[in-house]
Formats: sequence, structure tokens, C-alpha cells
Amino acid sequence: MRVVYKEKEKKEGEVISDYSPMYLTNEKEYVVYALAYDSKGVWYLICTDGYDSKNPNTFQSIPHYFHESEFEFIDSHYSDFWIKTEDKERGIISLEHPLMVQDPFFYGEWIDKEDIKYYKAFSQIKKELDAEDALRSILFNIEKSDTKVVLFKNDNSLEKVFARIKKEIVPNIDIPIDSLEDVKNVLLSIEFFIPEKRIWFLFDTDCNFSIEEKEKLQDVLSTSELFWLEKSEIREFCSFFFRSDGFPVQADL
Repeated sequence: MRVVYKEKEKKEGEVISDYSPMYLTNEKEYVVYALAYDSKGVWYLICTDGYDSKNPNTFQSIPHYFHESEFEFIDSHYSDFWIKTEDKERGIISLEHPLMVQDPFFYGEWIDKEDIKYYKAFSQIKKELDAEDALRSILFNIEKSDTKVVLFKNDNSLEKVFARIKKEIVPNIDIPIDSLEDVKNVLLSIEFFIPEKRIWFLFDTDCNFSIEEKEKLQDVLSTSELFWLEKSEIREFCSFFFRSDGFPVQADL
């Protein structure tokens, strides 16, 4: 699910967070990582503009719940990860990732204790739902701002992967992409080839490479992801692997 924040003045009887303008940018799109329903309506769990993957375990890097009245839909599809839970005592129904569901105090304790274990769990949640959002943007032709999504589906050889990268990333530049070393060189200098800040490489697990090829490809992707994590103010690079039905799986091949 993806929404866009619409800053507006609070009207009588309307639920709007006083701190939304401090944490969110008007007209900016945000992925929703969980939903909570209570007597006041629906609340979206969103990473604020203060989220910093390089300094994760700070209060600003903890996502916050914002009321539905402050947003409009870009993509209203519920995440395939979400599981329904109910807190009858507080009158709250939630849709959450299993890693949140398995710990009923996940969010509250994260805020109270700022324990790194909660960030580590949420970083996995965030990557899975961000990847899901990137996949849906390309499958449903929903524009994703400042993002380049490259989908590798049923590519049964590394040569086909190389050809797709050439076509999608450097189609008009005389740069050979004939090996994993060539791929790494392109990914580590991606800012010279595409204008978008974020790039997602999404692989269908029906891509049938040898085990050795898969391991080498994963190593190149992981190296590139870590490299751009340290330079996320310039570019962000992520990769993810999906089952053939489109449902996300762990990134390990």
C-alpha cells in the first residue's frame, strides 16, 4: 500500500496529527507498513522523513502512525504479508507483518526502549514491503516517484540478466556488460547512468541459474547494496527475490 501526504489545516472534529508537518513532506509518497483500526478510523504506520538507515536506532527513525484523513491513495492494495490481529481490550484491529504480530509489544517497546533488536526486525519488514511496493508499481503500471524498477522474470541465464541490465540501465552507452564484474562496475557507478535516486532489481525465483552463478550474482548485488547504503544521500540500490506468483521471499537465492 502506498499513499501521498496532503498537508492541510485541521478542521473541527477532524483527526489530524499536530506533528505531521514536522515529520512528513507535502505531496510526498509513503509506503504503509501496517494498519490500525480504532474508533477514530484508520491509522497508517509510515517511516517519516527522519528515517535514517545509517543511524537507525533513534526516535526519529522509528515509524509513526498517522491518520488516514491526511493521505490519498496511490496504491490501495493491502500487503500480502499482513496478518489480522485484534486487541479487544483497547478496541484496535491491526494488519501487521508477522514479525510484528509475533511480539504484541513490538511497537510500544521499540518506542520506550529503542532496542536495536526492534530496528533489525523492522528493517526486514521495511525491505520486504518496499520490494512488494516496487513490484506492484511495475505490474500495475503505477508510477513510483524517483525510482527505477528492473524486473527479471524467467531469465534462465546470466547472459539474459546482462542483456536486461544493458537494456534498462545503459541502453545508449557503449559499455559492455558481459560478466558479473561488468555488472558490479555499472552498479557501483549507477549515478552516471540513470537520473532516479532509487533503483530496485527484482528477481523472480524462476530465474534458473546454477548454484554457483546464483551465489556470485548475490555477492555482486549485496556488495552494491552495502556500497550505496553508505551513500544513500546520492543513490539507493536494493535487490529482492520473488516467487513466481509474485509473493516476496527472503533475498537469499
